[in-house]
Amino acid sequence: MRRLTIALLGVLAASLFAASARADDSPSLHLEWDAPVGCPTRERVLARIAELGEGLAGGEVTARVAVTAPVTGTWSAHVFVRRNGLESDRTLTASSCAEVVDGAVVVIALVLGPSEDSATAGPTSADRAAEGLTSTPPTQGPEAPSREVRIATPSPPLAADVQAPRSSASPIAGRPVRPVLGVAAVGLVEAAILPGVSYGIGGLVSASMQHLRLEAGADVFADRAMAIAAAPGSEGHFGFWSMHAGACWLMFPVGWRPGWCAELEWGQMSGRAIGGGVSTVDVQRTWLAVASGPYLEWSPAGGVSILARADAVLPLTPTTFAIDAIDVYRPGVLGARLLAGGELRF
Repeated sequence: MRRLTIALLGVLAASLFAASARADDSPSLHLEWDAPVGCPTRERVLARIAELGEGLAGGEVTARVAVTAPVTGTWSAHVFVRRNGLESDRTLTASSCAEVVDGAVVVIALVLGPSEDSATAGPTSADRAAEGLTSTPPTQGPEAPSREVRIATPSPPLAADVQAPRSSASPIAGRPVRPVLGVAAVGLVEAAILPGVSYGIGGLVSASMQHLRLEAGADVFADRAMAIAAAPGSEGHFGFWSMHAGACWLMFPVGWRPGWCAELEWGQMSGRAIGGGVSTVDVQRTWLAVASGPYLEWSPAGGVSILARADAVLPLTPTTFAIDAIDVYRPGVLGARLLAGGELRF
């Protein structure tokens, strides 16, 4: 009985020693995670790596992942992994945050790599998840060139195309710099510029970046009529068109994007008096003004945005319409304008 007890204790000690050795041989991963709100959290990513990492070799591993939200509907992730002097530096793109994060998880699991024991035991979860993945093995040294990678259809699916970075910026700092072009149609409502409340339509072309929007456009307003007190029985018809250009600062790079805009306008205001014994009088005046106000943009789907703005309009040129030296109409000192519309992005 005593010999049996000693044997059992020996077996238990050997098992504990083996388990401790396996735990010491497990990889030590230091993960820096940068992703927009709504993407998987760092804890969820670590859990996914651990799930795929069965049988991975030991060693000190540093990984940095920066997920960039789309401006045109495509998500991207810069993935940098270093282990024992070996480095992997890739950029992945996909149609959703979940897909591009799954791709980053697979890349990290592959760079961790299977141990010699697990290599002979059969494919690991990471190997199965990366089935269909083709890549050039990472090279050693800080000056290692970037690799081009294409992810086919792993499980979980990654509808992603991966391309090598085109700049030497670090993965965390890298962000798309190509401006997104847009074409928009808007409707306008304005007060204190023409008599009463006036309505118009306009068109815009724009170039947007993460926090900056540049735009130019043109507006035209329908004529407004008013009775001329100085000439009973007559009335005046007033209207104007303008071209404008300006910039907007945007608080967020994607989703709901509040901001502030400022523009310079140039155009022409016209007035025409008819009836009541007054000979028809047509007058044109140069229109110059500045407009500024809050801006809001929302992108419900890739390539489409809805935008709205409320501006205060300050005329810079004196614009007075007169008949027989009698003032008939003068725009307000400060006007108000609302616009809303839709924009297609490319």
